[in-house]
Amino acid sequence: MAEVQGLELLGREHEVQALDRLLEGARTGRSGTLLVLGEPGLGKTALLQRTVDSAARFQNLRTAGTEGEIELPFAALQRLLAPILGMVDRLPAPQREALTVAFGAGPALSPNATVRASR
Repeated sequence: MAEVQGLELLGREHEVQALDRLLEGARTGRSGTLLVLGEPGLGKTALLQRTVDSAARFQNLRTAGTEGEIELPFAALQRLLAPILGMVDRLPAPQREALTVAFGAGPALSPNATVRASR
């Protein structure tokens, strides 16, 4: 059984294994993503907390959107990346330009146009 701060995650072995594989890949330099979906109260936060606890050597970023921001494009992305915006210069040009545009700090081009042009 997987545990989070002393709590057992019952019946979540499959999900825990998927998250562990994702972390192991990151440790070996392989990128990956995993979307965690489910109804409220199913333990998504506990699964993610267990993963964060297992990823102590990684820099972890978190954010949450709010209903009031629904009309604000990229609001959650801005909040997510705020702690590391000083590192934007390290990104490859297409990604750097897309973020600059999305955050309103660059030319008045569409972020989608910048990303499409880089493909």
